[in-house]
Amino acid sequence: MSAIKTMEEPGHVGALLIGLAGSVAMGASAGIDSGVFAVVRGAALLPAMVLVVTLLVVPALYVSASMMGVAIRLPELSAAVALGLRSSGVAALGLVGPVLFLLASSSSSQVTWLLVAAVLLVTTLLGLRSIYVQLFAHRDAPGLLPLYLSWSLLVLGIGAKLVLQNLIL
Repeated sequence: MSAIKTMEEPGHVGALLIGLAGSVAMGASAGIDSGVFAVVRGAALLPAMVLVVTLLVVPALYVSASMMGVAIRLPELSAAVALGLRSSGVAALGLVGPVLFLLASSSSSQVTWLLVAAVLLVTTLLGLRSIYVQLFAHRDAPGLLPLYLSWSLLVLGIGAKLVLQNLIL
């Protein structure tokens, strides 16, 4: 029996919503120095990008883990991803106040984007760590950590490309 609750249980949909709320807040703060349209655009685009990246890369993790001989049940995977998104979202919601303060006191748009990019990186790493702990920390399979690190780099690369092309540049 797994210690992780399945996605059908109450709380995991809420975890997913918290993750998206963090993305909305951080996306909105990314456009704060460019007007109302940029705030609304960022608040809509960043959660959409988070969902797209998640839907693109989670199947690859499932298949890769299966090829390594690690059987992950789909409910366990979906619950771990929801909890990872929650970890990321809680961190983003916790940092949005300080980020807004720093953005308000900054006069450079480069500082804005650098700060937002740094916060997105940190919150994404926290979410990835949460997924690893939920799915793999208790398993003893050789090569699992390098597999997860490679997958995490894929997540970071796709996410960075989307953010740079659609939100920052």
